[in-house]
Order: sequence, then structure tokens, then C-alpha cells
Amino acid sequence: MFTKPKHFKFLDPKIDLTVQEQENKYIITLSSQMFAKYVELDLVEDDCKFSDNYFDLSAGEQREIEVKKETLSKKASY
Repeated sequence: MFTKPKHFKFLDPKIDLTVQEQENKYIITLSSQMFAKYVELDLVEDDCKFSDNYFDLSAGEQREIEVKKETLSKKASY
């Protein structure tokens, strides 16, 4: 980018998300068709600790985020 983010016209990044459940954690995989600035993960009704949050996601990049089940405020269902 050749300008400050506040002046940049961002396109809809069309972020795809998948969730895999493992024995003691969930793995969230994110990918984007366009550059996404300041991606934030949040649960609507629960709390948890994400292994990463508030990051940029480049077009074509995949990012895996882990959520350990022990950090969930209640049992998750997706």
C-alpha cells in the first residue's frame, strides 16, 4: 500500500473460514481472496483465547488459529 490504511479503499476480502475439532482444541483456518486489514476473531455469546487475533491476511494466504477447549467459557457447538 502506498497510502495510510485510513485513506485506502479496501475491497470485500471474501474471507473463508473452516473449523476442525480435535481432541483438546479447535483449529480455525482462514483464507482470503483479497487483502484483509485488521482481521478480528470473536465469539458472539462465549469467551475464549485465540492463539492469534488482530492480524492482516494477504490474498491467497491461509492462517490457522487454535482455540484450546479449556479456554472456552462453555462447551462450543458449531
